[in-house]
Amino acid sequence: MCGQKLRSNPKVIQNIKTEIETTKCKPKNIYKKLEDESGTEHCKPRKLKQVQNCTASIDADKLSTCCFSSKTNFADEMQQLCTKVTDDDFVQSVIFSKGHLPSVILDTDEQIADC
Repeated sequence: MCGQKLRSNPKVIQNIKTEIETTKCKPKNIYKKLEDESGTEHCKPRKLKQVQNCTASIDADKLSTCCFSSKTNFADEMQQLCTKVTDDDFVQSVIFSKGHLPSVILDTDEQIADC
């Protein structure tokens, strides 16, 4: 049995992920909390690294679902944003001026009607 890896209880992994998403605490704090709350050894995270890996996995998932990819450059992102002016009701306009950062106006018809 030496050198074999034990699979984590799926409930432990789910508890870690739930804790990450609901508390937004740092992995070390989540690890300590779950370690203190869990009664038996097989209901606890094995080590801090397990919580850190779950946090990294969730962060990567969130980043991959974002509309802008980390592999695009600023010009590509601006092009995507300009396309959204015609495709997305929330993006009203994109303004470019020499010597200034681009400005984006975001609103909905309901927000304008509220004014």
